[in-house]
Formats: sequence, C-alpha cells, structure tokens
Amino acid sequence: MGKTLLHRKDSIVITSIEIISELGVQGLTSKEIAKREKISEGTLFSHFKNMNEIISDVLKYHSELDASIVETVEAKNLSPTEAITLFASIYAENYENYPESSYLIDISGMLLQYEELTKQAEETINNRIAYFKSLIEKAQKCGEINSLIDSQILIDIVVGSFLMVVHRWRKSKYTFKFKQQIIITLKVFLDSFKGC
Repeated sequence: MGKTLLHRKDSIVITSIEIISELGVQGLTSKEIAKREKISEGTLFSHFKNMNEIISDVLKYHSELDASIVETVEAKNLSPTEAITLFASIYAENYENYPESSYLIDISGMLLQYEELTKQAEETINNRIAYFKSLIEKAQKCGEINSLIDSQILIDIVVGSFLMVVHRWRKSKYTFKFKQQIIITLKVFLDSFKGC
C-alpha cells in the first residue's frame, strides 16, 4: 500500500529540502519533486495547492523544529550559559544528522521574489535569534557573560561564527564533525566574554 496522506506530505517536504540543498530554490520544481517521490505532478498537487504551499510547509517544518528545540531547552531549567550551549548543541546535532536542513538557513535570500514566503522565512530566523539573544541577556544579568558589551554585538559574533562554520562544513562536503566544531567555537566565545 502507498504512503498515507500525512506521510506523503512529510515525504514531499523532506524531498523538497533535499532538492533545495542540491539545486537551490530555483531547482525546486513540481517535476523534480514528482520524479524523486515517484508520483505524478497531479498527485503532488492533490497534497499541495501550488509550489508556494510546498515551500511554506518547508519553512513551517523549520519553524516547528525551532519551537521544539526552545521547548527542550526551557524544560531543562538550566543556567543561561548551559541553555546557550544546549540550544547550539541541539541545532548542531540536527544539522549533523540531516545536513540538507542547513541550507534552510539561507532560504530567505533565495525567496526575495516571493514576499509572503520571505516574511515567513525571516520570522523563523528572527524568532531563533531573539531567543538566543534572550539567553545571552539572561547570562549577562546573572554575570555569566560580560554585561558591558551590547548583546546585539554578541549575537552578531555568535551567529556569524555559526554561519561560517556551516559554510565551511558544506564547502568541505561535511568532512569534519560539525557539532564538535560548533561546541568548540561556542566555548571560545563564552570563555572570551565571561562575566567579571
């Protein structure tokens, strides 16, 4: 028996992420998805109204992952720097286990011609950064991170470092342990900006 409706939709979303990682958003076509899913384009569009809805579900997948990670971190009731480390660690592990998902970091720039989708992608990224910034500000308030440095500058340093590790990892064809590199980079950051 074929895939159920829910499984088929999830499978299409996962396949779409893989296509984006290989070919970019411009390579994400109904024909390519149907070919990889071994279904007709008609069947594809019985699950989704149009390509925008498929991309929207890809973004929704990313947003739901973020919410799940935040929920996990919050449930642990950790110190701010422990929460920062866990947050980064879970992200890194997710990317290491599913490298194609790392391409969703760049997706908002690929969607500029689709205003509504661009807003959806930016909202996900902005929510992630806002949460991370709140953790840094909590760490500053309790003296774990230097409070004399503007939290936005610290966010720029951490996020910029994270993006560079992602870029280097993809460019190397995933030849180094991504999570390990992220944790080492984060440790250098936390040690460098330790509170007084």
